[in-house]
Amino acid sequence: ACAAYGEDAALLYVHVHYLGRTRVRIHITEDKEDEGIDSEAPFPLYPGLDSSHSSPFLPRILDYNFTYTQQPFTFALSRVNTQVVIFNSSLSGSAGLRFSQTYRELSTSLPEPNFLFGLGEREGPLRINTSHTQYFPMWSREHEGGVHPIYLDLRGYNHEAHGVTFLGTHPSEIQIAPGILTHRVIGGDLDLLFCLGPTPTDVMDQLTRSIGRPFLPPYWSLGWHQAYTGTESSTSAIRALVGKYEEYQLPLEALWMGADFLQDLKVGAPRSRSGPSGDSHQVGLPQMRALAHVFGQRSLRIVTSLDPLVPHRPQERVWKDGVRDGAFLQDSQGKPVVLIQAIQDEGDERESRVAIPDWSSPGIVGWWRKFTTERTMDLPVDGKWRPESGAERDNTLGEDDALRRNAEDQKEKKDEKVDPVFSIRLEERTMNYGGGLASHTIPLHIKDSTGRLHQAIHNVYGHESTRIMRKVSLNREGDKRPLVLSKSTFIGTGQYAGHILESRGLSWRSMALSIPAILRFQLYGIPFVGMDICASIEMEDELCRRWYQLGALYPLARNHHFPSPFPSPDYWPQPTDIAKKFIRLRYRLLPYLYTLFHGAHLTGNPVWRPLWYEFPRDVEKSAEIEGQFLLGPSILVTPILSPGITLTQGYFPPGVWYGLEDGLRIQSHGEVRVLGVRADSIPLHIRGGSVLVTQEAEGETSFTTTAAARKLDYQLLIGLDDRGMAQGRLYLDDGET
Repeated sequence: ACAAYGEDAALLYVHVHYLGRTRVRIHITEDKEDEGIDSEAPFPLYPGLDSSHSSPFLPRILDYNFTYTQQPFTFALSRVNTQVVIFNSSLSGSAGLRFSQTYRELSTSLPEPNFLFGLGEREGPLRINTSHTQYFPMWSREHEGGVHPIYLDLRGYNHEAHGVTFLGTHPSEIQIAPGILTHRVIGGDLDLLFCLGPTPTDVMDQLTRSIGRPFLPPYWSLGWHQAYTGTESSTSAIRALVGKYEEYQLPLEALWMGADFLQDLKVGAPRSRSGPSGDSHQVGLPQMRALAHVFGQRSLRIVTSLDPLVPHRPQERVWKDGVRDGAFLQDSQGKPVVLIQAIQDEGDERESRVAIPDWSSPGIVGWWRKFTTERTMDLPVDGKWRPESGAERDNTLGEDDALRRNAEDQKEKKDEKVDPVFSIRLEERTMNYGGGLASHTIPLHIKDSTGRLHQAIHNVYGHESTRIMRKVSLNREGDKRPLVLSKSTFIGTGQYAGHILESRGLSWRSMALSIPAILRFQLYGIPFVGMDICASIEMEDELCRRWYQLGALYPLARNHHFPSPFPSPDYWPQPTDIAKKFIRLRYRLLPYLYTLFHGAHLTGNPVWRPLWYEFPRDVEKSAEIEGQFLLGPSILVTPILSPGITLTQGYFPPGVWYGLEDGLRIQSHGEVRVLGVRADSIPLHIRGGSVLVTQEAEGETSFTTTAAARKLDYQLLIGLDDRGMAQGRLYLDDGET
């Protein structure tokens, strides 16, 4: 035993939950009574893992063997039919399991060959290289808010798939080294969910059955989105932007407006500033109502950010209501915790004193509903997104806050739960930010209304905020499906919201890395995900053109170019043709895309898929392919990710494939083909054996929204397999209820 992290546990209990023949949960704790994962969070996390879904008795038929030894305690999980080992904590020269006062560690062997994918929001390849040591920290940060300790592995001679999820909420890291995987946790329990597959499709069904099925986005949200990021906060600027789309006859579904713009819709908006002309720099609610009326006539939607931070203004109603309802994090004396934030404002730095909602509070739903209803009034906001949860920002306690003394008292007591000896490795993940767990977050010793330290629930703070936002939106919208998105997500957030990926820059590499980033979140049960497209007017024209071609196929397609939907014609001679072609391609494929999201909602099947997902036995050839993906089971996408390309190589899994544009038939046995490309196209191929339902306009018939596109005629796109057979699926509903 190692005493470096406090006293070792004298007695541990291992609770094994048999969740059917292909799922098992193993919970290692000091508690004799198994309270489950919800004991680590102030709210239910996983709908498929409560007591009604598990049994202490062995089912008649299992696809796995669970074995263990008592002294020392080790356990192993293997397949019944092939004896392939899934998890084995009995390691030569290693403790395998440690459980001390402030630290837990569990290791497993990692035999070769393996094909590991997943483990959090991060930059880099989809496949995890297990030939050298790597660390994957699980701690929500400002620029990497997704905490998803989930991996999928294809193992054995026939590459059967299984998934492993580390369910705890406490700060942790996963270390991958040759032959070994180690999970380290600061506090909490060791709680693991195993999904035995054996196909990737089976794993995703089993995983999302456990953590929550992905929400079905409203049909309109699959259209083309435009972010407004201009410095001129006026309705005339917005009208001019929309006018550009109309001028070029480009489809446009929704306009996104940030919290710095829609101050009347932002919790705790700073007072209006005056611009150089002396006019108000902010748009008032009356002007926005007038603009919303125009949007309604054109079937355009409004998506706005909602910032959870509440300025310290005791005289204002939002503050008084929050105090009365207990909606804010409180100190030991029952007063709201006031934090100080450094804010960059048009080159100037200022401080803002704010309170932060306590999402565990019984009064939070009523307060949030009342606040959003009051502030939006008659403004038809169709979607809401969270730029970050508030828990990932640079916060310090106010000097006059009573909690400052409380913090000093805890420091004197050397509270190891707040100041642990062991610290997870964060350097690779923080992007220009230093510090450990306490950097850029709510102070870790602050407790929520249930008495839990923020350190224990930091990772789920953003997750719970999306749950509350969706609940309030459902109540307000009645039977209409709301759209909620966030940059801070956790295991199971997909049942409430989509995820917005952090933009990594304006380079070809950044565009290429968006592919594995989106594919990773598909494996976490969050299919509605996207990254900004063309995020700067300074972006070179060829890069922006190629990003349009790829971004038009993102699950969430949001253009971030401003003030025009694309670079100025002075720099890019063909903006209308390129943009129109690929945005219209997206609208053409909307029936297929919506059907894919419905499938994800039912079974967890991803919308974007790695090639090995559909062809797992081909994984040895396709595991390293990062520049191609499948849109659903039927469309192979080979985007252009480098400048000056006229010829590219694409891998074709075994079967028949047809060019979407030219209909050219390719018979493949799992091989690379050379493909010619033009500036206005990327290779798209239909899988043989598929039937796709599309909606297409005749000639130059104009349509600008999903509402108009849904009135177009349906067409069938059929690709026969080598037996002359084909099949497909179409899901139809009203798109919003």
